[in-house]
Amino acid sequence: MGLVFQDDRLFPHLNVSGNLDYAVKRRHSKPPYSRDTVIDWLGIGKLLLHGVSELSGGQRQRVAIARALLNGPNILLLDEPLAGLDYNAKQDCLKRLTLIAKQTKLPMIYVSHEIQELSHVADDLVIMREGEVTEHGPLIELAGSLESSLARDSNAAAILQASISGHHSQWHLTELSIANQSLWVNALPDSQISQLRLRIAARDVSVTRSRASDSSILNSLAVTLTAMQPCGPGHMLLQLTLGEQFLLARITRKSADQLALQPGDKLFAQIKSTALLSDQGYNE
Repeated sequence: MGLVFQDDRLFPHLNVSGNLDYAVKRRHSKPPYSRDTVIDWLGIGKLLLHGVSELSGGQRQRVAIARALLNGPNILLLDEPLAGLDYNAKQDCLKRLTLIAKQTKLPMIYVSHEIQELSHVADDLVIMREGEVTEHGPLIELAGSLESSLARDSNAAAILQASISGHHSQWHLTELSIANQSLWVNALPDSQISQLRLRIAARDVSVTRSRASDSSILNSLAVTLTAMQPCGPGHMLLQLTLGEQFLLARITRKSADQLALQPGDKLFAQIKSTALLSDQGYNE
């Protein structure tokens, strides 16, 4: 088992290259990837001769992940590995971890209190409270379920899979496809990756009974209302189906009453913003 902790636990008397070499010498079995490949994945080629004390927090964690991989593990345990890093360093590490998971097919157990982090890297989610498992299942299903504790969070959000349909340079936008419908996001760099993961916050979704033709909101998707429940004072949380995927919308009770919403209604979901997660892979 490879271990990566919140504190990197690198050997301070060795430089980056020495820390990696130590893992190679002590490895349990030869992994199906080379030292150079791991260095490339983690973007640490220019750091090999640097001492540990010269590294930033994000750089130290990338070296720690590389060392764990070079130890030849059959599973990787990451215990809050990004706690304490700034936003940009976290995003960089999450993109690299997602790429590594796809390239190696190495099982990873990622422990975190931050659902936003887990949304980037997890396929399946186990929620524990006071040492006991309270929920488990595929991340996308739990995130879109009204029965999950995730739905009761003020930052409730659905996770969706999408594919790239095309790039439109004249608008600086990329067109995505979800359930044969278009979703527009800020222009993405060209890459070989076709599948993406999106996080759409419930508070950023509103619903209408007809598609608005005179709105500045670019994304309006045909959905079906499958369930609804109270969500805090004066609000309702809606579960909407989009093909075989789920979307969440948090609206006021007044709006729900005015629209006379009932499960089974055909609606249009207006999406004000989306968060593109790191399934697009990593581009230097």
